[in-house]
Amino acid sequence: MKNFIENIDHIEAYLNGELSPQEHSAFEKRIQTEPEIKEQVESVQDLIKGISFASEKKLKVKLDSVESKLNKESFFKSKEYNMSNTRKFRWIPLAASMAFLVAAGLFFLKPGTTNPDLGKLYAEYYKPDTEVIKEVLDRIEARGLATETNKDDEKLKAALIAYEKYDYKSARTQLSKFLDDFPEDQTARFYMGLTQLNMGNYALAIDYLQPLCTEETFPYKDQAKWYLSLGCTQIEGPDGIILAKKYLNQLVQDNSSAYQKNAKAFLSHME
Repeated sequence: MKNFIENIDHIEAYLNGELSPQEHSAFEKRIQTEPEIKEQVESVQDLIKGISFASEKKLKVKLDSVESKLNKESFFKSKEYNMSNTRKFRWIPLAASMAFLVAAGLFFLKPGTTNPDLGKLYAEYYKPDTEVIKEVLDRIEARGLATETNKDDEKLKAALIAYEKYDYKSARTQLSKFLDDFPEDQTARFYMGLTQLNMGNYALAIDYLQPLCTEETFPYKDQAKWYLSLGCTQIEGPDGIILAKKYLNQLVQDNSSAYQKNAKAFLSHME
C-alpha cells in the first residue's frame, strides 16, 4: 500500500494527461515492465469507471460502510495512512479519498459490483418444475390410453420421468436422442433446456429456452421466460444481465403470469 501512495500522484498525472511527453513515455514503459505499477493504474481506471457507473448515493453508502469498518479496526490511527494525509483526486466528487480505500485493498469498485450475489439469488428463487411435467406426463398417458401405445411417446415419457427423478444425466441422454428424431418438438426442447439448467450448463439452457419464449403455439412460454431469466443471470458479463432483465420485465408486465411477483422481487434485487 505504501508504494501505491508513493505512486498515486504520478498515476493521477498520467491519467489526466499532465505528464510531459518524456515523462509519459517513461511511465508507460514502467507500466509495461512493472506488474505492480500496471495493477495500480488498472485499479484506478476501474475505480473511475465504477464511479461513473454507480450513483453517488450508492457509492457513498458503500464508502461509509468501508470507512466504518476501518475505524472499528483502528486502521486510521496509523499516522502513515491517516486520511487527512491522502491526496483527494480532482475527479472524485466525494469527501473521502477513494484512492486510499483502493490502496488498502478494502474497496474495489467495478461496474456491476453494486449487484447482489446473483448465484445466491438464483439458488433462492430457482425451484425445479413440478407442475408442468405432471401435466405433460398426464397428457402422454391419456394419449396412450386413447390409442395404441406410441413408441415415440414412450421415449419422451421415459426422458421426462428421468427428469422428474432428478436423474438429469439420463434425461439429457434420452432427450438428446429424441430430439435427433424430432428436433422441433417443443416439449422436448423445453425439458432439455431445464435439464441443462439443472446441470449448470446455462449457455446451452438459454439456447433451448429462448426460442420457446416467442413461439405462439408453445403453451408454457411463461415458464420458459422465468427459467430463461434465471439462467441468464448466471452468464458472465453484461449480456446475460441485460437479457435476464428483458424477460423479467416481460413477466412483470404480464398480469396473467404466475411468475409476476417473483420476477418483480428478483428485479428489485438487481437494481
